[in-house]
Amino acid sequence: MSAGLVVVPAAAEFLTVAEAAAVARCHTVTMRRRVESGEVHATQRVKGGRWTIARVCLEEQLLSGACSHQRPRRSGNVVDLAARRRAGGGR
Repeated sequence: MSAGLVVVPAAAEFLTVAEAAAVARCHTVTMRRRVESGEVHATQRVKGGRWTIARVCLEEQLLSGACSHQRPRRSGNVVDLAARRRAGGGR
């Protein structure tokens, strides 16, 4: 096997970032950026762990631009608690 070549098993249900990049025919860094921005639906078992991408989700996103079960994401993960408290909201 040559360096940089990623073999993706046809029966794989979940893909790593490198395998998903090979399927999508893009660079691994590009796929990681798409995952971290929420453009590609992926999950982590633990914070800072490896990303896993369901093959079905990746195929749907490549064809239609969105995974069928992906929830709309907020524009950011940071919540301004001070503004929420001033508005009368709790935690």
